[in-house]
Amino acid sequence: MSNDELSALSRLHFSGHSEIIEKGVIPDFHPAGVQLFLYYWTGIFGFSEFAVRFPFAIMGVVSVLLLFRIGKSWFGESTGLLAASALAVLEFPLLYSQIARPYSPGLMCGLAAVFFWTRFLGVGRQGDTDSNRRGYWWDGVGFALSISCCMYTHYFAFIFAGLVCFAGLFFVKRDTIWKYLVCGVLILVLYIPGWEVFTHQLAKGGIGGPDGWLSPPGSDAFGNYIDYCFNDSFLLKLIFFITFTGTVIIYRGKVPFTSRHYLSVFLFLTPFLIAYFYSILVNPVFQFSILLFSFPFLLLLLFSFLPIDRISFTSKFLLFVITIAGCHSTVNEKKYYETSHFTEFRAVSKGIQIAKQEYGSESVTVIANVHSPYYLNYYLEDTFKLRDTGVTRITSEQERDAFYAALATAKTPYLAYAYSNIYTPVEFDVAIRQYFPIVMQLDTFLNSGFRLYTRNIAERPIHDVADLVRSADMSAANFSSRVDTSNKINFAINFSPSDEFGPSVEGDASGFGLRKGCVIQGEATILDHDSLSGIMLVFSIEQGSNKVFYKANDGTLFRHGLKVPVKMSLVAELATEIPEDAVVKLYVWNKDKRSFKLQDLKLSVYRERPNTFFPPM
Repeated sequence: MSNDELSALSRLHFSGHSEIIEKGVIPDFHPAGVQLFLYYWTGIFGFSEFAVRFPFAIMGVVSVLLLFRIGKSWFGESTGLLAASALAVLEFPLLYSQIARPYSPGLMCGLAAVFFWTRFLGVGRQGDTDSNRRGYWWDGVGFALSISCCMYTHYFAFIFAGLVCFAGLFFVKRDTIWKYLVCGVLILVLYIPGWEVFTHQLAKGGIGGPDGWLSPPGSDAFGNYIDYCFNDSFLLKLIFFITFTGTVIIYRGKVPFTSRHYLSVFLFLTPFLIAYFYSILVNPVFQFSILLFSFPFLLLLLFSFLPIDRISFTSKFLLFVITIAGCHSTVNEKKYYETSHFTEFRAVSKGIQIAKQEYGSESVTVIANVHSPYYLNYYLEDTFKLRDTGVTRITSEQERDAFYAALATAKTPYLAYAYSNIYTPVEFDVAIRQYFPIVMQLDTFLNSGFRLYTRNIAERPIHDVADLVRSADMSAANFSSRVDTSNKINFAINFSPSDEFGPSVEGDASGFGLRKGCVIQGEATILDHDSLSGIMLVFSIEQGSNKVFYKANDGTLFRHGLKVPVKMSLVAELATEIPEDAVVKLYVWNKDKRSFKLQDLKLSVYRERPNTFFPPM
């Protein structure tokens, strides 16, 4: 299960409808529809992966059938078959139709809305049997219900629904306009229960910005989106391009450009433009997943210039090519069934459970770094579930304090560390190995992993210690006036609010043996601090005025106990070639003008090899 799916499931454990809305829907960025559906569905069928995902996969299948019917009505049976075939085999729609999130419901409801809209307004091509149903009330009711479902499913399905309703104003005939307006009133009435949730979530604006995690799209967003639509495959893009241009050229006399072609362009392109410019001008929301609802209309456009008459040899040949090439690209090129498409929770949980089974629950301290312990507990048996009193997330200052305190007070011979879909700096590994220096197991997945450490030196480690190229300590020759004279045992340099910088470790890159692939580790010990915020440990490589490399760690990344010595660290791999005449510096920057003492400052350079670790501080 993905992070978003587990997040949705974790917000189902409430006592009723109103509590689900208050605690399970409003804090989220999605309308209530899918969350309420999951609440009642899991109440009947349970929380197993199969039970949770099954209805969403069925909605994906229904979407393929609906696209065929729309394509047949608008452009002919050949277009419908080819568009539906592409929707069934491309990775983009396949991936998002198999997870328990709003995407396949939004896709199905959006296509259902267009299907009933086409019949109700008679938008289909001349001779299409569905167009003869214009004005049927059952189609109008189906249209209104489908639009309402879009509005309760996802906000970009909501936008897509609005575009469909707007487009209807250009297709509605005089004898059906009053019926169309009645459908509009019905849609508004049906959305009254969702208005409070909508206004609350609208105030949030988006998932980016200063408090969000999503960045605005770049100028290459459309090109990247098209690449993603077609599996990032040159072969597939070539096949679709040849099919489109070839049919336009060959059948240009038979198949004119109609209002339905303009409609396909409008429904495909407008959601992209809204997402793009809203993300640039207001708050970032742009993700490929939110464009799934409009993607089918690109497929319709690409195959829309085939003749309307019965399926010809050309259509059958193209259907064969599109299906085979799409399956080959998705299964073999993209390795769809071998690739982790989302961060891993099942395997991470399995690592915790196996460690506890093998060494005993009382012998293993478990520290997790996930957004909620539920995400791991979903897979863990009852006797191995994480407790709320343990360390299950390390993002805030208080949580980092709890993490370092748990390391310092752990009495067990083993420590299991699990993380998934959350920032986990390599400095955490350095901190853990101060107390549990031997790494026994290392499993790394997409933005997630599991590690088993021990302090038992008799255990066989899975790694070698990386080769030390050179290490150097700070030179304090020019800072004699700031030497702490109150402590005769431990040497330290005083920092006052007026002291922005202090001693450094400095030298030529060639002297340190720096080159591409090396790993640097900086260490500093801070004493008598009032706060670690704004005390920065900085490593830089400079060539003249050009910064070749720069990394800085804020003191808030480390333990916060006042007046307690704090070990700050900084680890970085050098991924580019380093000029030999570049200057290397490791220093402490008193950015926020704090008072503290610097006891030591050390820079070490290692030559990395596979499965190696840096010695703990």
